[in-house]
Order: sequence, then C-alpha cells, then structure tokens
Amino acid sequence: MTENVPYIDSKANDVKSFDLISNMMWRRAKFLLNEKFKRNEQILVVDPCAGGGKLLSEMDKSYMGKAYEPNYSPFVYAKSLFSQHDYQVEVVNQPFEFHFTLPTFPENHLVISIPYTDRDISSIESCKNCRQFKNYAYYIMNKSMDILQEGGFGIFAIPTNLMDRKKFEFEVDCLTSKASILSIEEYKEYAIIVLQKDKLN
Repeated sequence: MTENVPYIDSKANDVKSFDLISNMMWRRAKFLLNEKFKRNEQILVVDPCAGGGKLLSEMDKSYMGKAYEPNYSPFVYAKSLFSQHDYQVEVVNQPFEFHFTLPTFPENHLVISIPYTDRDISSIESCKNCRQFKNYAYYIMNKSMDILQEGGFGIFAIPTNLMDRKKFEFEVDCLTSKASILSIEEYKEYAIIVLQKDKLN
C-alpha cells in the first residue's frame, strides 16, 4: 500500500460516535490495568475484531498487542497503521477463532473490541455450546475469556439491541460462568460491557 492512499477504517466509520466510545473503553481499561497489574509488567492486549486497527491504535504504546482481522483490506490498513507509528502490534489476517487451532494460553491482560455482529461462527469451532450462540458478538466475548489470565479484563461495545437478556440468556449464562460483569453502560446505540476473568478452571 502506498503512502499517498488515505487511511480508512470502515468498521470504525460504521460505529456512530466511535471516537467517544473508544475513549470511554480505553479510560476504563487503563484504570483497571493500573489498579490490577504491576507497573513494570508487560501488558498484553488483543482485539479479536480489529477492522483497520483504529480502536487498538488508542492503546498505550508500551503495551504489546495482537489484532485479528479476517477481511483483507482492513487488515492491510491496520498493518500499515501500526508499522508506521511504531506500535508493538502483530496483525493477523484470520478470524479470531483460528487462534484456537494452536495451543492457546490464558496469558493476556486485556481483550478490547467492538465485535462484529454479522459474521457466522466458523465451522472449525469445536465447542458445541459456542456453536449455539445466536450472535457472533457473544461468541467473541465468550472465547475472549479463554485467552485472559486470571483477573484479566474484557471490555466490549455491542449494539444495545443485543442486550435482550431473555433472548440471549444462554449466551449470557455461558459468559458469566467464566467472568464477572463489572459494569454495563449504555451510550447512544451501544452498551459498553466490562468483564473480569474469574479463576482459571
């Protein structure tokens, strides 16, 4: 990609008030990380649905990140963005669920994302419960808990129409079996959900 091509993050552009939502998410993340983890600890961050990388580009540059983006064009934008601005971010052109095809360790401190809501759960997913989820965003939140270390945090913004507790009771029960809900705040058309990983099984 040449330098005169303007940066675009169509995923971020589709989220109304993206900058404010991103700011709210990162303010909560930084506060929680500073309270929970040692100052000299290398903070590991994952965005499972990175788009062009705009959300992850707001992280502290001392953090080390990993961005998953299945679509090629936003992947290229994200890779260029992070390489040009000296971020410690690995960008992977695969769906997040491919992370679990290799041995995976609960080592990350933070998963932060505005998950896709219109994707299908991959046929490679072996978890029977996960394949019953009615929306990909809940799938992403649930699987994200598996890569967090004990006490790690998940911060997600999902459309408020997915907050129907009755419709998504199964998904919420799966999620809360792994994590505690610290807060839910609604802003515009989105709900910001803050989770903390419970003890490792």
